Amino acid sequence: MVVRRRTPTAALLLILSIWLLIVGSYNGSFDFSCQAPPPLPELMGVGIAYSVIEASDLSYVIAGERQEPGSNHSDIFLYCHGEKIFGGLGNESAREIVRCHDGGYAVIGYTTSFGVGKADIWLLRTNSNGHQLWNETFGTAENEYGTSLIEFPNGDFAFIGYVNHTIGIDQDVWVLRVDSTGNPLWNRTFGGFRPDAGWSIILNSAGQLIVVGTTESFGAGDEDVWLLCLDAWGTHLWNRTIGGKGDDRGLDITLAHDGGYAIIGSTTSSRGNDTDICLIRTDSSGNQLWNTTYGFTRDDMGLSIITTRQGDFAMTGYADGRETIWFRRTEGYGVFCPAGWLDGQSFGTSIIEPSEGGFIIVGGTNATSAETSGQVYWWLPSHYSPPHIGMDLWFWGFIGLIILLIILAVYSWRTRRAKIHK
Repeated sequence: MVVRRRTPTAALLLILSIWLLIVGSYNGSFDFSCQAPPPLPELMGVGIAYSVIEASDLSYVIAGERQEPGSNHSDIFLYCHGEKIFGGLGNESAREIVRCHDGGYAVIGYTTSFGVGKADIWLLRTNSNGHQLWNETFGTAENEYGTSLIEFPNGDFAFIGYVNHTIGIDQDVWVLRVDSTGNPLWNRTFGGFRPDAGWSIILNSAGQLIVVGTTESFGAGDEDVWLLCLDAWGTHLWNRTIGGKGDDRGLDITLAHDGGYAIIGSTTSSRGNDTDICLIRTDSSGNQLWNTTYGFTRDDMGLSIITTRQGDFAMTGYADGRETIWFRRTEGYGVFCPAGWLDGQSFGTSIIEPSEGGFIIVGGTNATSAETSGQVYWWLPSHYSPPHIGMDLWFWGFIGLIILLIILAVYSWRTRRAKIHK
């Protein structure tokens, strides 16, 4: 009789496969350290921080809207070497800030205190200390809102938003270019007979303007992602609609390292009425390469995306109906690294990757307390980078399942063979 010596190989493979299955099935919160950046004191009043950038001295400059305690109107706040307030008797809000080539800053938003309409786009220019150099309003008798801007290498600015028409339900994307002192050079509107809006603008490597927004006038669904390409003087070059049968929104865009684009937003095309975060990847001509969704039990939305120095993407927004700040990082073809969930009752609106490492996220909170409701907040995931595992944990779970099936198949085959030899 031949005695077979058992080896631990099969047992080790079995343990490995089970471990991979457990890890691959884990979808919980991966804990990491978060703290408020030391240069930023608590701001008074309530409001939302909509945009954050890194200054040349490695401090952080934040813009948004703020309401003084006991006040019934909001002002633009700019935190830059102390807090600066801009506004009048109406409502103002800043939606994006950029650092200019001369070291100063430009802020885009809207105002109901100044201008010619009910609400007008408001462009403010400051020096490096946040003190105003000039401001300009842009609008008609309608309502116009500024959402995003970029600076050209020569100091001109291009910015976008949308204009609401009082007649009917029409709303159009509005793209404008001004010189370095705010004088208009050209403006273009894009849209159909239904509501359309522009949410983010970037400058690509060819010097063209890339605009992402939403459209109900075109596309396949109720609301689709709308991607437009214009030359530096506003001439339409191409546009793409991306979406399914539900509501699909493109809310922010970043230039990928290969010259294509990554768009973050939301979709109801995957789960019906529930809104999921949607990440879309396109080539340099706006053709979709892939898309992926991520959702929890309630509504989720991606609001800001950047291309990291490693070439992947980092995003923020909210999950579970603005109950939790959502942070996530990708690798490769839309495969998610472990997520971060920050501070309940909050939402993230803007994310950057500072020079010192980690990520800075700003936004707001839905806290129910009268003292904290809507307060500005900021988080520093201290030098946090999700593990560069190269593949999503779900993929490892799949690998574990394959290994387990191979082990069972080999074991079954050897058992049958042993019975035959008997």
